[in-house]
Amino acid sequence: MNDKIKKRVLPLVVMALLFFVGIASILYPLVGNIVAVKTSSTVIAQYENEMENISNDESEEIFKMARDFNDNLFNGILKSSQARCLNRNDEIMCYVDVPLIGVYLPVYYGTSDDVLKKGCGYLENTSLPVGGENTHSVIAGHTGLPTADIFTKLDEVNIGDVFYIHILHEVLAYKIDKIGTVLPDRTETVNIAPGEDRVTLLTCTPYGVNDHRLLVSGIRTPYDPEEEKVVELLPQLPQTSNDISKDVVRQVVVIVIILIIALIVFLIACAVLWIDNVKRKNVNHTEPKEVQEE
Repeated sequence: MNDKIKKRVLPLVVMALLFFVGIASILYPLVGNIVAVKTSSTVIAQYENEMENISNDESEEIFKMARDFNDNLFNGILKSSQARCLNRNDEIMCYVDVPLIGVYLPVYYGTSDDVLKKGCGYLENTSLPVGGENTHSVIAGHTGLPTADIFTKLDEVNIGDVFYIHILHEVLAYKIDKIGTVLPDRTETVNIAPGEDRVTLLTCTPYGVNDHRLLVSGIRTPYDPEEEKVVELLPQLPQTSNDISKDVVRQVVVIVIILIIALIVFLIACAVLWIDNVKRKNVNHTEPKEVQEE
């Protein structure tokens, strides 16, 4: 009797395990990205709150230190002691907004693995992202992380699109004028061009191979707050740590739909299996009677 019960229950247990493993593998990147977006939104909100408590004089002093660093860098003098002047809590320097692909991420100092798992990183020994002539700042981000998009959609931008650097009390706008793919050792592509005010967004490419670098470079352009707001694909920018973007809402809806469909399929499969077991049981009960009649 126990063996019969095991034979009936075992397929259901196996099916349930396969069901939950399959659902987990599907939901893992979606849930991971939601957590990453929520975390980034919280960090940015905290940064904005901190900026509200910084006086204009203090802000100008920080900008001056950053511009001194950039001037020295352009003249071939690297003063590492000045490089971290923009760092706030948790080493966040600023945040980058690429409206057309829904990127809204904190920028941390450096490009270590730990940094690039939680947001974008400022590439050391390039200009600090405060604008000004003779500057070229590079901001790097991962492509293809299983738990966060970061710069995964960076290859979807076009020449003429605009991205923004939010730093201290200012917003700097950059219009994309160059998009290219290079080998990792082509460092001359991020050199400073005299007279330019440039920021380049850098990520690995192609997706899953990552043996080249995608460079999306923008030249400084006047900032228009209305232009930033009217982009249709712009996510709902979080103003507090409790806000979530439209992208996150869409992902939540997708998760709910997947769960409902998967649950329906699972219940149907269980019902079919149960009916099949009942039929087999009935056949086993009727067979001895037919033999006796013969």
